[in-house]
Amino acid sequence: MPVVEVDEEYKIPLRQVSDSFNIKPTDRFLLRAETKEKIILEKIKQKDSLIEIIEKPAHIDRERMSINLKEIEEEMWTK
Repeated sequence: MPVVEVDEEYKIPLRQVSDSFNIKPTDRFLLRAETKEKIILEKIKQKDSLIEIIEKPAHIDRERMSINLKEIEEEMWTK
């Protein structure tokens, strides 16, 4: 394992180990402290955004939306 050094801004560069662990720039990790000398980064699995949208669709107030659309349509034709 390569040695990774914390920089002046307290950032830990993971580029040296990113290929070994399949780390991508947008990945999220849970940080656990085992001891004062040992920390563990556990990758948080992210759901596919399409699956998430299907499971939790946005709720729209249909009446309010139709009023807004009517207002927009009237505004388009009056100008």
